[in-house]
Amino acid sequence: MADIIFFKSQDEFSDWLEEHSETNEIWVGYFRKSTGRASLTWSTSVDVALCFGWIVTLSSIADKGAEIDYENLKLEKPFNKFREYGQSKVADLIFALELQRKISKNNLDILSVACHPGVSKTELLRYDVPEMIETVDYMNANQGAFPTLFAATEELIATSSSNNYFYFGPDGKNEINGYPAPAFIEPYANNELVGNKLWNYAEKETGVKFNFES
Repeated sequence: MADIIFFKSQDEFSDWLEEHSETNEIWVGYFRKSTGRASLTWSTSVDVALCFGWIVTLSSIADKGAEIDYENLKLEKPFNKFREYGQSKVADLIFALELQRKISKNNLDILSVACHPGVSKTELLRYDVPEMIETVDYMNANQGAFPTLFAATEELIATSSSNNYFYFGPDGKNEINGYPAPAFIEPYANNELVGNKLWNYAEKETGVKFNFES
């Protein structure tokens, strides 16, 4: 389940990446792992997803309003914890939507959808800003898992051609809490030119290309 950790500096962020690089996704690394070539764990999970024809990408409510800054994808600019997290999460969503476009263009019987858990109360809250904790109506961890389960199992998703059924989150105010429902997709994240540009960047940086041959 997605959550937010606010780092105080680039060094702290780098240390965290080194410690968690095998179990937590940073977007370009996630792209590589999604191909099934860099990690046994992800390779196995992706093979299973492809077998069943249903791929779910977990994003975050932090995708709202975020955009990709190609001059800062490797943290070249002064560190901003909110900006960096938002960029990674909108990249997840862009990836899922672009993957679905490429699947459709190649007439493959595979579905790519995305979801976000809203805002849930987990142990990672110890890293959060106290003032924010007091003002948010959190769901519990189990409730936060509902959109992911919905995106991975709801039969209506597989039978609908509507773009509204490619991204899911809670149906409450600002998608913070509630029951699973189609989530709002920012026009930027749903822009095909944006998706294609980020996809090409990731292929170039990782040296990995998806094989869409049926």
